[in-house]
Amino acid sequence: MKNPLYTIWSLLLIVCLYSCSVSHYSHYNPRKKFGKHQLEQDYELSRQILEAKHPSLYWYTSKDSMDFYFDFYRHQIKDSMTEPEFTWQVLAPLVNKIHCGHTSVEPSKPYEKWLDNTRRISFPYMLKVWNDTMVITAPMGGNVLTLKRGTVIKSINGMSAPAIIAYMLDRLPSDGYARNANLVEISGNFPELHREIFGLSEQYNIQYTGEDGVLKDTIISAYFPDKDSTLKKKKT
Repeated sequence: MKNPLYTIWSLLLIVCLYSCSVSHYSHYNPRKKFGKHQLEQDYELSRQILEAKHPSLYWYTSKDSMDFYFDFYRHQIKDSMTEPEFTWQVLAPLVNKIHCGHTSVEPSKPYEKWLDNTRRISFPYMLKVWNDTMVITAPMGGNVLTLKRGTVIKSINGMSAPAIIAYMLDRLPSDGYARNANLVEISGNFPELHREIFGLSEQYNIQYTGEDGVLKDTIISAYFPDKDSTLKKKKT
């Protein structure tokens, strides 16, 4: 019988990196690289917390398999990585293997604050996503709709639509093996999630199916939001 504490337990694994980050959010640099030793220390701390405190660590994945994943993703830590790289390439896919919707990875507070105060480049279209299909629903902001609503996207920057979707799903928490909520999340936040998981691109090489059913390619610039003139200038 499953532990009844599961219904009230909410375990949030936070990528703090407080020892690495600066105290002033305005000076935060998301491209800052952290050393391998420092990242390994954070990783081992995360593993200790999960093994000691998580009430359902082995419900969907056996201990032998989780031990394998713990070791596997530790070896994915490179000589130096940025916080987003460490988050999405190492911690997020590891936590996904637990299959617990109450366990997720979040960025550090300085990174969150930086996101809130930064105009961010992103993929230029909102997409509706299914298991292996991506369809344009709207352009970002006031962009000209170069590709029409309903256009089926086959690949982005050389990566096929099914591969992109699978890669994203492998980094989002889920209860058991249910993916419907994750597909809804990707559909509602595709530009942001694509930027966070795959990194920034100034241009996107998009392969799509034209109205005549023929595969076509186009290069579209990233969406860059205009500065919000309603925001008051902050004092230094």
